[in-house]
Amino acid sequence: MVNFITKLPVVAGKDAILVVCDQLSKIAHFVATIEGTSAEGLARLFRDNMLRSLTVDFILFSLFIFILLYFSFSFSFFYF
Repeated sequence: MVNFITKLPVVAGKDAILVVCDQLSKIAHFVATIEGTSAEGLARLFRDNMLRSLTVDFILFSLFIFILLYFSFSFSFFYF
């Protein structure tokens, strides 16, 4: 989910906040920006600020699933 919080006081040339909520990891990311951000600017903000953290979330989630499946299959053989 992506939202903008606008009409904020200008601080360091920024007057809006881009809010990106990752529904998988339940983490919200906040990026300072300007109110007149174009679609190209939004894509650049997402690429520069969010892509790394979402990639790390995906890697950690994949590792968790791998470990969960590995141990569930290895322990299931003991019950037969």
